[in-house]
Amino acid sequence: MAAHLRQLAPNLSAQHFFGAELRHRRTEAGLSQAALAGKVFVTANMVAKVEAAQRFPSLNLATRSDTVLDAGGALMRLYAFAVAERDEHRRLRQQSGLDVGEIMQLRRLLATITMVRTVEPSVPSLDVLDLIDGALSSAGAMGAQTDRVAVSRGGR
Repeated sequence: MAAHLRQLAPNLSAQHFFGAELRHRRTEAGLSQAALAGKVFVTANMVAKVEAAQRFPSLNLATRSDTVLDAGGALMRLYAFAVAERDEHRRLRQQSGLDVGEIMQLRRLLATITMVRTVEPSVPSLDVLDLIDGALSSAGAMGAQTDRVAVSRGGR
């Protein structure tokens, strides 16, 4: 009997997205966590933790899973994205003193505001965006200005 799989939240981070994609491709291939684990030379517990974003995937797990699940490089691209995000979070923590949770909260808030501005361009003020951009910029976040440009183009 199949175990009940925990709901995943791929929108939380690149690591969560990788885990959700790994689970999707594994289940589409008709493999259990244990079966995939045997094919990629890790434990079933490791597969479960990577899928749930409780453990960061290794390069070997990403490479072998991409091959075994015939993902055509998709898992490797997501892995590269997750590594870049992890490295950026490490850099921001060192420069700003913020923890990963705080950095992710600021990014989610900025993404929400970006979405609201895209859906409802009549939102009158960018003061909140200025505050968030300032916080992220002072923490050394290079992506904030890119997000801001997208907001201003879509919202004005």
